[in-house]
Amino acid sequence: MKSNYIIALLFLTCLRFSGYSQELQKFSNPADEYRPWIFWDWMNDLITKKGITSDLEHFKRYGIRGTLIMLIGDESRFSNGGGAYLLWEKHNMPNPVVSQTPEFFSMWKFAAGEASRLGLSMCTQLGPGWCHSAGPWVKPEQSVQHIAYTETEVITGPGKRIKLLLTEGPVNLGMAYHSSPGSQDKPQWVQLTLPENSSIDRVILHPFNNGDILGYGFPVQFMIETADKADFSDCRTFYKTTSDIPAPRTTALVIKGKGHGRYIRLTTLKNYRSSSKQYLLSLAEIEVMEGYRNIASNAEVTASTSLERNEYSAKALTDNCSKTIFADADNSFALEQPGDQYFTADIAVLAYPDKAVIKPGEIIDLTSLFKNGRLDWTVPAGTWKIRRYAMRNALAFNHPAPVGGKGLECDKLDKDAVDAMFEGMVGRYLKDSPQLVGTTIKAFEADSWEVGNPEWSAKFKQEFIQRRGYDPTPWLITYHTSQVVGDAALTRRFLNDMYLTQTDLFAENFFSHLSNKAASLNMDFYTEPYLGPFDPIRMGGRVQVPTGEFWAAGHYQHSVRWAASSAHTYGKTRVATEAFTGRWDDGNWKMDPYGLKREGDLALCNGTNKMILHGTALQPWGTDVKPGMPMFFWGTMFAPGQTWMEPGKVWIDYLSRCQYMLSQGVNVADVVGLMPTLNWLNVMPKGLHKQYNYDLVSEETLLRDMDWKDGYFTLPSGARYRVLFLPETNGAMDANIIRKLTGLVKKGGTVVCQDRPKTAPGLTNYPECDKEVEQLAAELWGACDGKTVFRHELGKGRLIWMNKIWEDVPDIENTYLVKTRGGYSGALTNHWSPEFLELLHSFATPDVEVVKAGGKAMVWGGFDETTTGSRNGEEAIAWTHRRAGDTDIYFVSSQVATDNESELLFRVKDKTPELWDAETGKVYRPAQWSMQGDRIKLTIPFTPMGAVFVVFKPVHAASAGLPVYHAVQKISSEIPVTGNWQVSFPEGYDAPATATLTAGSWTENADPGIKYFSGTASYTTTVSVTKKQLRSTIVLDLGMVRNLAEVLVNNIQAGVLWKPPFKTEITSLLKPGKNTLTVKVTNTWWNRMVGDEQLPEDLKWYSANARGSQLKEIPKWVWTGEQRPSKDRITFTTWKYVKKDSPLVPSGLIGPVKLVFTE
Repeated sequence: MKSNYIIALLFLTCLRFSGYSQELQKFSNPADEYRPWIFWDWMNDLITKKGITSDLEHFKRYGIRGTLIMLIGDESRFSNGGGAYLLWEKHNMPNPVVSQTPEFFSMWKFAAGEASRLGLSMCTQLGPGWCHSAGPWVKPEQSVQHIAYTETEVITGPGKRIKLLLTEGPVNLGMAYHSSPGSQDKPQWVQLTLPENSSIDRVILHPFNNGDILGYGFPVQFMIETADKADFSDCRTFYKTTSDIPAPRTTALVIKGKGHGRYIRLTTLKNYRSSSKQYLLSLAEIEVMEGYRNIASNAEVTASTSLERNEYSAKALTDNCSKTIFADADNSFALEQPGDQYFTADIAVLAYPDKAVIKPGEIIDLTSLFKNGRLDWTVPAGTWKIRRYAMRNALAFNHPAPVGGKGLECDKLDKDAVDAMFEGMVGRYLKDSPQLVGTTIKAFEADSWEVGNPEWSAKFKQEFIQRRGYDPTPWLITYHTSQVVGDAALTRRFLNDMYLTQTDLFAENFFSHLSNKAASLNMDFYTEPYLGPFDPIRMGGRVQVPTGEFWAAGHYQHSVRWAASSAHTYGKTRVATEAFTGRWDDGNWKMDPYGLKREGDLALCNGTNKMILHGTALQPWGTDVKPGMPMFFWGTMFAPGQTWMEPGKVWIDYLSRCQYMLSQGVNVADVVGLMPTLNWLNVMPKGLHKQYNYDLVSEETLLRDMDWKDGYFTLPSGARYRVLFLPETNGAMDANIIRKLTGLVKKGGTVVCQDRPKTAPGLTNYPECDKEVEQLAAELWGACDGKTVFRHELGKGRLIWMNKIWEDVPDIENTYLVKTRGGYSGALTNHWSPEFLELLHSFATPDVEVVKAGGKAMVWGGFDETTTGSRNGEEAIAWTHRRAGDTDIYFVSSQVATDNESELLFRVKDKTPELWDAETGKVYRPAQWSMQGDRIKLTIPFTPMGAVFVVFKPVHAASAGLPVYHAVQKISSEIPVTGNWQVSFPEGYDAPATATLTAGSWTENADPGIKYFSGTASYTTTVSVTKKQLRSTIVLDLGMVRNLAEVLVNNIQAGVLWKPPFKTEITSLLKPGKNTLTVKVTNTWWNRMVGDEQLPEDLKWYSANARGSQLKEIPKWVWTGEQRPSKDRITFTTWKYVKKDSPLVPSGLIGPVKLVFTE
């Protein structure tokens, strides 16, 4: 019996070790589902089978397992002088393939077949262009609809009958403002008067950008103020420049902040003057944003100097469409209907007395008296305004669309319009390759929201009445106008109901509808559900794969948090990201994997586990020319012609291992914040977490799914939280939310608020709704007022009033230019306020506490050097935590660009720590760890910008057999590898076949072929070791390498090194005596591009600006393979960033190289 027990125990132990071994194998070599995809941009009509096959085969080789196809083309919104995305005047390609033609769909079908052959997944956008869901097949009546009106004023005596032909307008007349040329430094201003006091999140300035006029762009310094009073006696500074912003050709200036008021004034403080001309403040448009709604569309505009009409302006700043009609004549006027892209459908005809504030009952609906464009009405005495309301398509087009692909954006509020949009392109793809749907063709995607806000649709009125319980028609006279009905508060309530109905229809008729369609096809719907007039958590939760983005320079990391919160709270397993989006100042063929690592690690800490690399254009010529064609100046150039993509496969492996680990189990967070459906911008934290992780939850998930069980707020997704905090309510909250919160608190939950609601937000069931809110708030808030009483116990739980939940962090995105931008960002960290932190400590110890950081957070620019200065609001350690069964998985990233050791406390007990290294795929035991009460203290040695998974498992014998992790090992001796290396260069790169070099940068070499070399060069030398030395662990230390190095010892690969330290252990590959050492070093394309600029030019370019230069014509020799005119030039690309005098970047095996013997 005893022997049977021992046999059974041994059998179970073997099973456990077998399972552990399989787990390690899955980590070391992740399955395809965990590998990155790539944005694959098909540029205009340059599509070839050769290019499709070449690109896909390269993607497969690099470890990329899917493509997201974008159809990109000529961007006609901007002139070339402003930095347009103008494509070539002539491209000389034989048999170009125009988008949406039979030839185009044949190419797409071919690409799907090739992807299937190679085992790759395919995803398509909903329509051409990166924005958004449109095409030439979308009819005007199916497109985005706005509310438009014309206004007629009637003055008459009692009982006068009128017959009026009411126009279909309006036409919005462009406005432009120019400061006076004669007052360079005299303060001047332009002022907007909004319909009512409003919250303000951003002000966007669009310059009048025309080279025919002297003086355009922005002043050097300016100030924006907001006020409640017209005389600005209570003004508040929204933003004031502290440094020069000349940028005369900037497309737009976005200023973020948190303001409130009815009056907004922009004042120039100093105008920019160059040696040749003076630039003045010259604006075509000012947008004042509340969330992502422009509330200045009908503001009154005044200025210290003249207002000028200008035909080049984007749209009106004010509504200039009124006309006075006296009732003693039959007057009529009509507006021209331009083109077949326009659509207008009547909504209603309304009349109301001409006074500042009117009562709801004074609005008369005349729609039944309006027929065939003519109103027949007996008018009461007085002055009346008559408005003819219609929905008119907004002329919102996709962009940047290829030839044949430009069309109207579909109406996102109407399912029928969405279906028509879907069938026009995606439906055609699926019908052409039905056998690949759900296997190879796995997804479709809607990218970033850049098309304005739909306001109405064919069924909007019925939907509004069903959802809100009243007819919106009479209230339309308040919609984005200065007219007040009842009072300003009632007007605001109606706007709330309008916005809420629009948002509901977005959720149901676009996001959920397309998600259901995807599910029926065994496909997924990916979307970036933000920057639009809707809550990103709710919309992200409505699709299969919520998606964020982060740029190479760090912007938009908060969108990753939004996407992750959608996934965590709605039960999604994947969090996708548009990853490493580059621009002319960072994605310009200079970037390497190490330069990308910091932001990639931060995105992983924010919650992504499915990166889609941004990106590469389809190379129609394959790799016949290099580096090839980018997507204008966007992207980080993961092209097949990129120098480092082949050795960079190890970096793709690193990302894949990280994504595998962060797909296990569920997210662990202690805090959850309620994201409001409306007015959600700037009311939630946006940075990384410190000590306690957090998610954001939508109102609909709170209402439908949240419960309180066993000491946690719980969701069906498996997410659970200790504390729930509320946004600022501005005095209004839906009764259903208060009722739900009350139930959760009574069960035992702790809810933290920042104010107290007094009314309902809308007009549904008004005024009884306010009484209900007041009664419910009295129960939940009790005597809490935020002044003398801060806590109310209710049932088993409590509500706590805190005036600050998190500390404000410096927002380095507070002001950014669409044209220029400096610096790197992304590690902004939320510091919970002391009082909130104290509350969290009362529930649990910190999930991760940094006892000692290895240094200060640093910025790695990825090009030439490490900027060692610390950044405000950034932490040296970023982390995230997941739990899979009884295993805790922490991803910990060091933001320090040097070797360092950090000490951390983890909220884990009775488990054994292991260190899973995603760079190598190996697993280690930590050298130093100990129990500290209910936590485990761990000392982690980090390499520069290093990261590691700390995995805590129940104690088992397998961990004891793991090697000990030493990022920095104790050195017993060193042998310098000095002298000459034999270096071989590839053919066709204008470099010598071989050269004898010492370690050092190629840029210091006198031979231009070496000085300007870009690509992979192979260094070879010999090193000798003794049998005694082989008893030590021997590490090859290459010193500094730019940028990647593949090491071979005696022709056996020892590894590919892509980040500091450039070291690898080679003990087992060495033999006593002489050994051949080979180092294959790869740099970036930058230096060769600069070298080519020293040679005669053989390409035609548009004029250069800050973004670089766009190629004017693709020459015939690119297609034919003939000798190019400037025969010594090596590189060909369609966007040029470099100049003849551009500084070179260090490249090659720089050293010093040595053999390091460690104990």
